[in-house]
Amino acid sequence: MHNEGQWQPVQLGEVLEFLRNGTSSNQCTAQTAYPVTRIETISEGKIDFSRTGYLHLPEESYRMAPGDILYSHINSVAHIGKVAIFLGGKTLYHGMNLMLLRPTKEKIYPKYLFSLLSSEIGRRYARRECKPAVNQASLTQSDICKFSFLIPELPEQSRIAYVLDTIDEAIVRIEAVISKLKQVRAGMLHDLLRYGLDEHGQFRDPIAHPEQFKESPLGLIPKEWAVKPLNDILDLRRGFAFSSSHYVNSGILNYRVTNIGYNLQSLGDTTFLPKRFFADFPNQQLFGGEIVIVMVGATTGKLGRVPKDCCPALMNQNMWNIVPKQKVDREYLWHLLPNAVHRHMSMSQGSARDFLKQTEFVKTIVAGPFENGFDEQERIVSKLDSLERNILIDEAELSKLKSLKSGLQNDLLTGRVRAPETIMKGAENA
Repeated sequence: MHNEGQWQPVQLGEVLEFLRNGTSSNQCTAQTAYPVTRIETISEGKIDFSRTGYLHLPEESYRMAPGDILYSHINSVAHIGKVAIFLGGKTLYHGMNLMLLRPTKEKIYPKYLFSLLSSEIGRRYARRECKPAVNQASLTQSDICKFSFLIPELPEQSRIAYVLDTIDEAIVRIEAVISKLKQVRAGMLHDLLRYGLDEHGQFRDPIAHPEQFKESPLGLIPKEWAVKPLNDILDLRRGFAFSSSHYVNSGILNYRVTNIGYNLQSLGDTTFLPKRFFADFPNQQLFGGEIVIVMVGATTGKLGRVPKDCCPALMNQNMWNIVPKQKVDREYLWHLLPNAVHRHMSMSQGSARDFLKQTEFVKTIVAGPFENGFDEQERIVSKLDSLERNILIDEAELSKLKSLKSGLQNDLLTGRVRAPETIMKGAENA
C-alpha cells in the first residue's frame, strides 16, 4: 500500500494551471492551417487530426500546448469523461464542447494525469457525478475540479507514466500490425474470389496469362469457373417464430437475430426452449458452424456463424440458415457470400433494403470453381485461414495487453503496486 508521506490527497483543480471551454468562433468546412477540436476529435481516446474542424483565422489564446488534456464534459453517460492528451508536433486550437485541462507541471506530470483520468478510476468518477439529460449528460467545471485522488511525488509519477506508456506503445504497434494484416486479407480475398488459385496454389494472373480467363456477366473470371445463381449452390432454411409462452429457464437455446456475432459468454439477452422441441423442428436445428443471414429488420443482410458452444440450438424467426449444396464447401461459401449480399442489397430500393425476399435473393449470381469439386475451393479457404489465424493470434495478444494495462493502471495509480526506482534509467524525464 502507499506511504502517506509520499502519496498526498489532492483535488484535480489544485494541480491545474487552468480549466476552460474552447473558442465559440464559427468553423469553416474548407481545410485550412487552423484545425480546431470537436467532440469527435477524441472519440477514440486520442487526438484524431482527421476529425477536426477548421477556423477561418487563428486564435492564439486557444492554441493548445504540449501536455494539454481534452476532457469530454458533454456526452452520453457511456462516453462522459473521455480524454485525450495533446503531445504537440502539430498546431491545434481548442474548440467548444471539450474542456481543456492544463496541468501544473511542477505538481503533476501531464501523462500521469492523462493515465489517471482515462483509467476506470477517472471514468467512474465522471459517470457518477455527471448530470444526465434526455440525450446526454454533462459535468460542470466545478464537478471536474472536485475529482479527488492521491498522487505520489513527481519522480514516481514519471515512472508510472513510463510503465503505462511502454504498454501503450506495444498496444499501438500490435494494432498497426492487425490493421495491416486486415488490409492484406481484404486485398487477398478480392483477388482469390476473382482470380482464384491454380493447381499449384499460385494466384492466376490475367495480365501475364490472359488465355487462362474468359469474360462473364461478372467480368473476367478463370476459364474453369462458372457463373451461377445462389439457388444453384445453396438452400435456405427459415427460422421459426417460437412463442414466448414456450420459453423456459433452461433448455435448448432459442437462437435469435440479436445473438448473431457473439459466443456463449457474450450472447447477452438469451431465451430457452424445452429440450423436447429440438426433435420437433428439424429445419431449425443448429449444431454450430452454420452460416445465418438476417432477412428482415434494421440489420437485414447481416451474416454470422453460429458458435458451437451455443449448440444444440433452435433458430428463431427473421433469419435463414444458409446450407451449401453438394459441390460447395461451407467455408468457401462463408467468404463468397458477403459480396453477393452487398450486390443484392445495393440493387434493392427503399424499404426493400430492410427485407430479403427469398425468391429474389437466390437469383443473385456469383462466380467460382463450382464444376471441378472442392480442390480449388479448399485451396482458397486454406490461404485465407492461414492469414486469419495470424490475425486471431495478434488479436489475442492485443486483448492480453489491454487487460494487463487495465490491471496495472488500477494498481499503479492507487499505490497498491509501486513503480520501483530501477524500472527505467532516466524515467524522471519521461
